[in-house]
Parts: sequence; structure tokens; C-alpha cells
Amino acid sequence: MTKPSRKRHQRAMRNLRSAGWEAAKFTGDTTSKAIVGLSRWVVTDHTGMGRALDNMPKMGFVDSAKYILKHFLIAVFGAY
Repeated sequence: MTKPSRKRHQRAMRNLRSAGWEAAKFTGDTTSKAIVGLSRWVVTDHTGMGRALDNMPKMGFVDSAKYILKHFLIAVFGAY
């Protein structure tokens, strides 16, 4: 069995490092896209609460708090 030449060994190590770097970049890019997509999904108003608050009639503080709580509970229990 012959021993691999030093140049072949160095080339193989360089290719291995390059492949490792490419794998790390791919993992980082994929993770970044997943985190961004999940973050956008989390902050999206899926309940329509923002629209409900915009269309909310002018009321006092207590009535506004009751209105918001009622719509929040409807949204939460409606999800079940």
C-alpha cells in the first residue's frame, strides 16, 4: 500500500474544509430563513384584533377594556 503524497493530502484537507464551510453556510442560511419566516408568522394578526380595534366605537376606558377582553376571549376560545 502506498502512502498518499503530501500534496494530495493537503488538497483533500482543503476540499474537506471547503465542504465543511459550505455545509455551515447552508445550515446558517436555512436556519435564518426558518427563523425569519416563523417570526413573521408569530407577529401576524391572525385573529383580526387589529381591525377590530380600528373599528371600535369611541367609549370610555372601562368599556373599551371590556370590549377588547370580550373579543380576545372569543378569538382564543374560537381557536379550539
